Amino acid sequence: MDEKVLETWIEGSLTYPWGIRPVSLELVQVSVFLAAFSGLYFAVFAVTDETYRREFFSDVLGELEQALRVRVGYLRRK
Repeated sequence: MDEKVLETWIEGSLTYPWGIRPVSLELVQVSVFLAAFSGLYFAVFAVTDETYRREFFSDVLGELEQALRVRVGYLRRK
């Protein structure tokens, strides 16, 4: 987007604290906010919906169980 349009939206001038021209402080702030909001939404949805939880976490839980079994076996052999 054109910098003039962005400056009109934020009603001020863009700031580039890291010296990288396309990465402004305002862009970073909006990106962090959207990432936090999306993460919160995912967490709430994953906790409240059993189908969603089963679909996304069943593989992870299976791998975690396998890793714990291997670790327990390793510790018993010591």
